[in-house]
Amino acid sequence: MITDILLGTDIVNLKRLSTIHQRFGLKFFQRILTEAELLRCGDYNGENFIERAGARIAAKEAVTKALGVGLNGLGWTKGLRWKDIEIISLPQQLPTVTLHTPQIGDQDLSTLRWKLSLSHDGGYATATALGMVSE
Repeated sequence: MITDILLGTDIVNLKRLSTIHQRFGLKFFQRILTEAELLRCGDYNGENFIERAGARIAAKEAVTKALGVGLNGLGWTKGLRWKDIEIISLPQQLPTVTLHTPQIGDQDLSTLRWKLSLSHDGGYATATALGMVSE
C-alpha cells in the first residue's frame, strides 16, 4: 500500500556541462557519477556522452528534491552525496534509481520505490523522479 508520493524534477544546461567537460575532463564526472553510470554514458569523447551524463545529473538532483534534501557540496550539509544515488538505464528498460544509503536523518529510504523519466533535447537534459513510500 502506497502511503506517500514524493516528486522532484530538475533540468541541466548541456552547454554549461560541455564547458565543464572541456575544462576539467573526465575527473569531474568521476566525482559525481558511479562507475556503472559512466559505463552507461558511453565513450567519454563520444557524441552522446554529455546528454547521457546530463540526464543522470538531473535525475540525481530530482531524487534529492523529491526527498526534500540536497546534494552535499551544493549548499547542503545534511543531504546526500552524489554517489549515494545511482541512475542506471539498460537498453529497452526503464531507468532505475538505487540509493546507496539506508536513511537520511530519521527517514528510512528502504521503503521507497522509484519511477524515473529522463530526457534530453535542445541543449537541455531533464529528469522527473517519483518516489512512492509503501508500508
